[in-house]
Amino acid sequence: MKIRRIASWFLALLLLPLGIAVTAAVAFLAAPSFDRVAALLALAAGAAAVTGALAGVALGRGLGLPRGIAVALLAGVAAIPAPVLLTVAAADGRTQPAARDTADPRGPHEVTELSTGSRVAVWRRPADLRKHRTPVVFLHGGPGMYTQAGKIAEGATLRAAGFDTVYFDQAGGGASGNLPVREYTFERAVADVEALRISLGADQLVLWGNSYGASLAAAYTASYPRRVAGLLLTSPGTFPGTPAVRDYTPTDSGGDSGVSGRLLLTGLLLSRNPELAEDLSDQAEAGAMVDRTTGDAVSGFVCRGADDGPVQAEAAAGHGGNLFANQLITPGVSAFRMPTSAVPVPALVVHGGCDFIPRANAERYLRFTQPSRLVEVAGDGHSLHINRSVVDTAVSTFAADDLADVR
Repeated sequence: MKIRRIASWFLALLLLPLGIAVTAAVAFLAAPSFDRVAALLALAAGAAAVTGALAGVALGRGLGLPRGIAVALLAGVAAIPAPVLLTVAAADGRTQPAARDTADPRGPHEVTELSTGSRVAVWRRPADLRKHRTPVVFLHGGPGMYTQAGKIAEGATLRAAGFDTVYFDQAGGGASGNLPVREYTFERAVADVEALRISLGADQLVLWGNSYGASLAAAYTASYPRRVAGLLLTSPGTFPGTPAVRDYTPTDSGGDSGVSGRLLLTGLLLSRNPELAEDLSDQAEAGAMVDRTTGDAVSGFVCRGADDGPVQAEAAAGHGGNLFANQLITPGVSAFRMPTSAVPVPALVVHGGCDFIPRANAERYLRFTQPSRLVEVAGDGHSLHINRSVVDTAVSTFAADDLADVR
């Protein structure tokens, strides 16, 4: 009898991890059918409680307890721990979006309503002496990020070459308006670039894509090849249609940034049901959590041992990241279908020698456009801020030679 009781209590204690597992499994499977976290959690905890109750029926006599008490006790043991743990995790890192009470370092912006329905913030910087009607449009990294003030300054080389430069925050990022969560797709991002071209009244664009912006520029060029007069691709992100590859060994980062429990849960829910994730953390709050972790990641943007102060400062000054846009658009990059033949668009690809995105990825862009060339910047990482003179010289030469005949 004593051995039976010990065995029964041992089995009862196993309901702690079993209840957590049942709760997690039911929540994962049922998530696409719910739009409220509380309702989903109630269902999942209920399933765990039923599991515990059935165990109470089976183990009640062995535990030496009346059946009713055993059922209630083991139902609680199975059902309570997971909701408690999830509640604690959801409270970890909860962030209220910061009030934007400081001046935007990028200066005042226009608001453009695109034909796609996106409402985007736009900055225009005129050429020093205009030589071309075709503007250079900057596509920032991310997805789900925004134009950094430093990129507006870096465009001086193109303005000196006679090009007007246009910058905008993509939908959901920075000063631009959010979209309904299901509308964040890579195809929509491509459509927004075309809608912006039309709103600018430009027959063609020179696209300057940085990081993910290069992925977007390539996909737009594949979709609208006659609308692209040239491509400047700096620290290019994943080439569309290929898997993402990252190698942080040349940097001071392991590739991971500090992620709170709430941010992690929101990301997990996003993979199952975006509306459910938005019930836990709306786009503003999720973006504020992303902004807080951005500084943890910048050590991966420079070579090992290099000064990351300028990148840290720019990250600290920025705000407006969007986790929803990032997580929902990213899979579309690798799934996008690119043409097999080269597109006749001149391109310059600039890649840092210790960029965490390997050179082999940058070389894919060379095979996509003709004529094209790659400039490798030694001693520089993804940020390309250490050897700016090398980058600026390459851009100036590209503008003077390859883009000389652009209207």
